[in-house]
Amino acid sequence: MEKRGIRMNLSGITAKAHTQYALATREVENSMRRIAEGRPDLNSGDKARVGRMNTTLSMLRLANSTVKQSQDLLETAESGVSSINNVLTRLREIAVQSSNEDLTTETREGLTDEFNALVRELDYVAKNTSYDGVELLDGTFGDRDVVIEGTGETETINIELSDLTLDGLKLSAHTEIDGQGNEVQVSAVSIDSAGDADDALARIDAAIATTQAEASDVTSKIERFNFTISHLGNMITMNEESIATIMDFDEAAEMAALADYQIRQQTAIAIMSQAQQLSQTVMQLLQG
Repeated sequence: MEKRGIRMNLSGITAKAHTQYALATREVENSMRRIAEGRPDLNSGDKARVGRMNTTLSMLRLANSTVKQSQDLLETAESGVSSINNVLTRLREIAVQSSNEDLTTETREGLTDEFNALVRELDYVAKNTSYDGVELLDGTFGDRDVVIEGTGETETINIELSDLTLDGLKLSAHTEIDGQGNEVQVSAVSIDSAGDADDALARIDAAIATTQAEASDVTSKIERFNFTISHLGNMITMNEESIATIMDFDEAAEMAALADYQIRQQTAIAIMSQAQQLSQTVMQLLQG
């Protein structure tokens, strides 16, 4: 009976030490995992919050990308409109010069060559201003809605781009309807004579008014997108910071905890080892 009691006591000590060892080992493994991942273990509430914030972030980033693409498109269009306006400004200067009836033939020919070259350049710019394969100023763009889906109400912004080709600006040969409903053939702008230059000047002024109105509309949309991008960027930053706060990991504190778990583990091993040695010693004494 005495031997059995001693054995039971030592077995109890060993079992408790083994339990402590298992617990300490699990804590060591968990602590090392947290250190390797660089993040703490979250409770169910924090996990749910992070999940909601990540969903919000995904929506905000998509909306931000959509707006940024639309802004890039408009900035491309703005560049094209600016180039066309610059060409029109020079065409107007040439038309003003050419409206002088006293120009020599040689001077008029020189102005005509430059005028015709710039007219071709204007049409080229309008037909070759594109973004991501989409032509912007050749009259095919029309109008399109930009749908911005945020975390609340969905916003829709309409983008409309005009036809700024020679046809769209009424600078090429075309047909018009007069006040009596009759078709009137209008020739392309030219400065072959002072009279032609006067007509060209009037039509170029109308074209400049059109491009300036287009530039104003495009710029206003770009500014609107600037504010939207800024707002979405702030929202993204705030959500990222909130997630970072929840996921904040104190590595120094975790390292200290790991050291404590390792001490407990080693202590449990020492107790089990001592209990085993003591058991062997006691059994030897009892048998002797």
